[in-house]
Amino acid sequence: MSLIADLLSKIKQVKPERDVLPGLRDAVFQAEAQRKTRRRLVISLSLVLVIVAAGFGAVHLVGYMKESLSV
Repeated sequence: MSLIADLLSKIKQVKPERDVLPGLRDAVFQAEAQRKTRRRLVISLSLVLVIVAAGFGAVHLVGYMKESLSV
């Protein structure tokens, strides 16, 4: 009988489920959100910079074309 009880006790053991601590999970999610926000900001600023540079380039190109046509 003890052999059967030993076998049954080994089978019924439930492995404890390891979960991430809530503070650690919140810290990781917050860091990821900050990284995404920073990335969006950098992409937006880069896009604005490219648009401004293209505008200045277009103004100078139009000015150069007017000079070359008038000569």
